Amino acid sequence: AGSVGWIGYLGGLMAATGWGIEGAVADKGLDVANADVGLHLRFIAELAIWIIIALPLLAIMGYPVFTYAFQVFQPWTILMFVFAGITFGFCYVSWYKSFPLIGVGRGQGIANLYGMFAVISTILFFGDVPQWTVLVGGALCIVGSFIMFSEESLELETLRN
Repeated sequence: AGSVGWIGYLGGLMAATGWGIEGAVADKGLDVANADVGLHLRFIAELAIWIIIALPLLAIMGYPVFTYAFQVFQPWTILMFVFAGITFGFCYVSWYKSFPLIGVGRGQGIANLYGMFAVISTILFFGDVPQWTVLVGGALCIVGSFIMFSEESLELETLRN
């Protein structure tokens, strides 16, 4: 990493901030809309941003966008996207439905456990034991998740208003 290790910390801070804001905005939106509808609108808007802004910028910068786009139509790639889409859709809809029921903090706390599952999957499927910093990060995911969803349920009503 050299002298640019701070970029990782900045990216982590940006991701945490962005996901926190997304959760808060989604929670407010889910007060007036169904999670299935809100989630579809979110991903349609994200797709539009990628198609209208990101992909043309990448093409202008010289990246082979069309070469990669046509690789999507390979049979194994399509099958992988189908399975990933089914599981991803189920996870996201369930996650969004949890916000009005248990609050954003608890929903995010449960969702943040994916970091530890990534570490466990790396060990199980690839046989690689990550560096100690990754193991510490996974432990922090678990500790943080327990802190986030261990508050008293009496406090939940004050969080929702």
